[in-house]
Amino acid sequence: MKHRIAVDLLGLVLSWWGTISAEADPLVTTGSTWKYFKGKTEASTPDTTAWRTLAFNDSAWTSGAAPFYYDTDTNPATAYTGNTRLSDMQNSYTSVFLRQKFVVTNLASLAALTLSAINDDGFIAWINGTQVASYNPPGAPITFTSVAPAAATEPPGYQDYALPDLAGYLKEGTNVLAVQVFNVSLGSSDFLFAAELVPTLKETTPPVIASVAPEPGVVTSLTQITVTFNEPVTGVDAADLFVFGLPATGISGSGAVYTFTFPQPPYETVSVSWSLASGITDVASPPNSFDPRGPAASWLYELVDPTSPTVAVLHPPDGLTVRKLTQVEVLFDRPVTGVNAADLLVNGVAAQSVAGLGAGPYVFQFPAAPTGVVRCVWAANHEITDLSPTLKPFFGLAFQYTVDPQAVVGDLVINEFMAENVSGLKDEESDQEDWIEIYNRGRTDVDLEGWSLTDEADEPGKWVFPAVTLPANRYVVVFASAKDRKPTSAGGKLHTNFKLGVNGEYLGLLNAESPRQAVSELAPEFPEQRNDVSYGRDAGGQWRYFSPPTPGTLNGASTITNVVAPVHFSVRRGFFNAPFNLGLATETPAATVRYTIDGSPPTETNGVVYTNPLTISASRIVRAVAFAPNLLPSRVVTHTYLFGLPANRRLLPALSLVTATNNLYGKTGIMEYNPRNTTKHGIAWERPVSAEFIRPEDNESFQIDCGLRVQGGGYIRERYNYRTTTPPEGKYSFRLYFRGDYSEGRLNYPWFPDTTVESFDTVVLRAGMNDPTNPFIRDEFARLLASDVGQPAAHGTFVNLFLNGVYKGYYNPCERIDIDFLRAYHGGGEKWDVIASFSELREGDLTAWNSLRNYVNANSPTNRPVYEEVMRRMDLTNFVEYLLPHIYGDTDDWPHNNWRAARERSPAGRFRFYLWDAEWSFGYNNPATHDTIAGQLSSLSPPWGGTEIQRLFTRLKPSAEFKLLFADRVHKHFYNDGAMTDAKIKARYEKLKGAVRGTISGFSDTIGTSWIPQRRRSLTNHFAKAGFLLSSNAPVFNQFGGRVPKGFSLTMGTLAPAGVIYFTTNGTDPRVMFTGAVSAEALTY
Repeated sequence: MKHRIAVDLLGLVLSWWGTISAEADPLVTTGSTWKYFKGKTEASTPDTTAWRTLAFNDSAWTSGAAPFYYDTDTNPATAYTGNTRLSDMQNSYTSVFLRQKFVVTNLASLAALTLSAINDDGFIAWINGTQVASYNPPGAPITFTSVAPAAATEPPGYQDYALPDLAGYLKEGTNVLAVQVFNVSLGSSDFLFAAELVPTLKETTPPVIASVAPEPGVVTSLTQITVTFNEPVTGVDAADLFVFGLPATGISGSGAVYTFTFPQPPYETVSVSWSLASGITDVASPPNSFDPRGPAASWLYELVDPTSPTVAVLHPPDGLTVRKLTQVEVLFDRPVTGVNAADLLVNGVAAQSVAGLGAGPYVFQFPAAPTGVVRCVWAANHEITDLSPTLKPFFGLAFQYTVDPQAVVGDLVINEFMAENVSGLKDEESDQEDWIEIYNRGRTDVDLEGWSLTDEADEPGKWVFPAVTLPANRYVVVFASAKDRKPTSAGGKLHTNFKLGVNGEYLGLLNAESPRQAVSELAPEFPEQRNDVSYGRDAGGQWRYFSPPTPGTLNGASTITNVVAPVHFSVRRGFFNAPFNLGLATETPAATVRYTIDGSPPTETNGVVYTNPLTISASRIVRAVAFAPNLLPSRVVTHTYLFGLPANRRLLPALSLVTATNNLYGKTGIMEYNPRNTTKHGIAWERPVSAEFIRPEDNESFQIDCGLRVQGGGYIRERYNYRTTTPPEGKYSFRLYFRGDYSEGRLNYPWFPDTTVESFDTVVLRAGMNDPTNPFIRDEFARLLASDVGQPAAHGTFVNLFLNGVYKGYYNPCERIDIDFLRAYHGGGEKWDVIASFSELREGDLTAWNSLRNYVNANSPTNRPVYEEVMRRMDLTNFVEYLLPHIYGDTDDWPHNNWRAARERSPAGRFRFYLWDAEWSFGYNNPATHDTIAGQLSSLSPPWGGTEIQRLFTRLKPSAEFKLLFADRVHKHFYNDGAMTDAKIKARYEKLKGAVRGTISGFSDTIGTSWIPQRRRSLTNHFAKAGFLLSSNAPVFNQFGGRVPKGFSLTMGTLAPAGVIYFTTNGTDPRVMFTGAVSAEALTY
C-alpha cells in the first residue's frame, strides 16, 4: 500500500509538470508470480551466470508470488509480510535466485525503464543477462553463498532505480528479469524482496505555443512579448524570436514561460515568427523539437502610434530672423496623407504650392513675405492625418518668423577639415574620425540651429545643426563620422551623418534660411586628401594642406606645395609559382618609399623604408606610399601576390580585400562579435578597403579602393564569429560600396556574365548562409532562372576570397537590389520605394506598398475594375514570372521571407518583385514531388500563411484573368524550348556546376541527378491542379521565336480540334481582356 501511494504521488507530479513522459502499465508487478531457486547451490552450472539469460530453462524452479520474505519478529506491527514465506532460509542459505519473463510489444515506443524495489538486505538485477540495477550488493565474485555487506536500514521502503539505455539489452518480444537477493548473514533475523518494472513511453508530441501576451491585434506599444508554451521547454534564446524581421535582443524566463524584449518596431504591421534554426525542445526523453512553422507559431500585430502626428523638423526653425521668406519645409514624425497647399496659411493667406510625400519634407511655397513678423498657422479645415487604421489627425501649432532684409545671419566659414584621420583628434569614444572645423569670424555669436553641413550639393539639408551657439571669433569641430549625433549640452561632440571622401567631393556649410544658402563651400569638390593631413585656409584665406593639423584653433603656416608621384611596382598583382624580386620606385626625387605587408596603410611612422627589392616567395600583400618633405604623400598602392596556391584555388578568380586590422576586429571592427558590432548598420560601420580582382588564367585584374560593410540578416548577424571556421557563423557575407569617398565613384568593369551592366556602385559578397559550402549555387541558379524568363535579376559570379591574405572560402559576388540596380534595368529617376521581407523599408516609404496590400485585401480581383486597379499598381506579368523559378525550385524559406519589391515613385510606377536569397531550394528541404503552390503559396500554416506575397497570390488566384496570365507564362517558359524546359534548365545548371565543381571538394550533384530529372513530372500536375496549365489548346508554331532567315515562313496550327487562330504582330493580346472577344487589332491566320 505504501508503494502504491508513492507511485500515485509520482503520477501527480508528472501531470503537473507537463507531458514529460507517459508511464505505461508495469511489465512486472509487485505481487506477480516469479520462478525462484533457493541458494543452497549455484542456480546454474558449470556456467554460474547462465540462469540470468533468457535461454535458461527454469521449468524445474518453484513458482511463488512476491513479496518473498521471512521474519522472526513476533510483533505483527513491525514484522514483514508477503506472499511467499521462506521459512527455511535462516541458518540454511543466504541468497535467493528469482526469474520473471515479460513481453515488450513495441520497443520503439519505450523511452526508459524503472525498477522499483523493496529489499532487505541487498540485490543485483539483470535483464537478458545484462546487469541493470543493484542495492547493497556483495563484492565479486558473486556466488550462491554471497552476503550483503551491511544490514539494510529498517523499515525499508520502495526505491526507484533508473535502468540504463535500453538499446544495450532490451529486445522486442520476450525478455527476462533475473534477480539474486542477498541476506546480510546466514543467521539474519529477516529477509524481504518485491519489485515492479515500469516502462516509460516516449513522449512524441512537440511543444506548441499556448498563448502570447500581448495578444495579436492592434497594440500601441510593443517592446516585449511573453510566450507561454504548453509545457516546459529548454534551449530558448533571444534570437529565436523574430519581430519585424529582426531577432529579439533580450530574454528572461524559464520552464514554459519566456519574455522576449526588443526595440520597438516602426508603427505598422509587425510580423512575429521564429527562427527556423531555433533549438527549442521540451524536456522529454528523448526531447521533442518545437516546430517554428507549427500552429500559432507566427502572428501579427498592428502597431499604431497612440499619438497624433506632429512636426518633427521645421525649416527655417520657429522664431528665426531671416532676410527673406518664400518657402517653409515641414518634416512630420511619420508618413501622412491629405497635405495640400491651402493647409498652411502665411499671414492668413494660403500657400501657393506644396511638394512632398510620406513624412516629407513638404515644401510649401508662397510669394515673398513682407518685412516684419510673419505668422504661419494651419488651416482649421485641413485633412492631414497619419496612415494608421484610425487616421489620427494632425494638430499643428502656429509658428512665426521675422523678416529683416538687413539681418546679419552670421559670418561663418569652413576653416579646416581632415578626410582621413588615422592618428589625430579623437572623439568621445576615442575613435579617430574625420572632422570639419567651422569658424565664426564675425563679431556676434551665432545660433547654429537650422544651419547645415552637406557633402552633396543637391541635398543642402543633409545634416542640420541643433540649437548650439558658436561665439564670435571661436571654432567648433564637427566629427564627420556618420554617427549622426546632435548634443546641445556643453562639451557634447557633434557628429554628421556622412563621412568625407579622400578622393575629393563637395563640401558645403549652409545657413538656416529657406531655401538654404551656401555661405562656405568647396565646389565642385575639394582636392584629394591624405592620412593625417588636413586641408584649410591659411592666413590669407587660401586653401592649403596642413601638417600637423590644428582642429579648434588658428591654422598655422603651410609648407606643402605639391604631391609625391605614386609608387610604381615592378611586378603587378597576380598568381605566381616561381619566386621573383619586387622593386618599388617613385618619380619624385628624394622621396622615401614605405611599405607594409600586414594590410595597414603605410604612414611616416608605420611601415618599412624600402631600400632593396623584396623577394616574393610566398603569398604577400604589399602596400606602399612615397613621402617627401613639403609634399603631400602619394596615394596608397596595393598589390596582392598569390604564391603557390593549390590547384583548386587557382580555378576561380581571386578577390583580395585588404584593410587595417582595426577596421575588422576590436572595438571599431565591423567583424567584431565582442562587442557585437556585426549587428550595426549604416555608413558609420563602413570601413575603407582595397579590393583586387585577379583572373587566374592571365592575371588580368582590377584594383579599386572602396567601402566594406558586413552583410546579412538579423539571425546571422547575431551569430557571426570570426574565431570559428565553421560556416555559416565563421563565413561572413560582405558588401562593397564604390564611391568618390575612396577613389572612383563607381566600379566600371564587366564583372558579371549574362548582363550588359558594367558599372556598379554596390556589390554583395554572398557567403551563402544556408548553402555555404556544397553545392553553393542554389541562389545563383534561382536568380539566373528569373533572368532567363525575362525578369531583372541580380547577376553574380564566383571567386575565392582572401581577407588580408587569409583564404576565407569561395564566395558569390552579385548585384544588390537597390536604386542603382533598379535604374540600370528599368531606367527612371532616383526616387524609389524599395521593400524587403516582412515589409521592411529599404528606400522611400511604405505609403504605396501598404495601400496596395490594403486594397487587395479589401477588394476582390475577380471584379474587373479591381483587377485593372491592381494591374495599375503592380506588374502582374512580373509577379507571375517572379513566382515561376520559386515554384520550380520549391524555395522554402519563402514567401514570408527572402524577397524584394520596388516601384519608382512616379505616377506610372508599379511594384515589381525580385528574387533574392533562394538558398532553401532545389531539394534543400523537400522532395521534388512537393507542391509549392498548395504549400508555401497557399497554406494558412505558419510561417507562410497570410504573409505579403502569399496574400497577393491567394487573392489574385481566383481571377480568371490571372489564371490565364499564369497559364500563358507557364506555356511560354515550360514548353516549346522555353527558358524553363528541362533542357534549358539543365544547360544553365551544367554551366554553373562547371564553374565551381573543381573548387568544391566532393561537389554534390543532386540538383542535376535528382531534382531536374524528377521535378517536371510533379510540377505539371501542380500547375494543372491550380488551373495554371492550359497548353493543350494553345497554337503551335513551326518555330517558337529566335533568329530566322530572310523570307522565313511562319506556320501555325493547333493540337486540339481545328479552330480559328488569331494573332497580332504589335505585341498586343489578340483577345479582349475580361470578355474573350477578338481584339480589333487581331489578324486571322
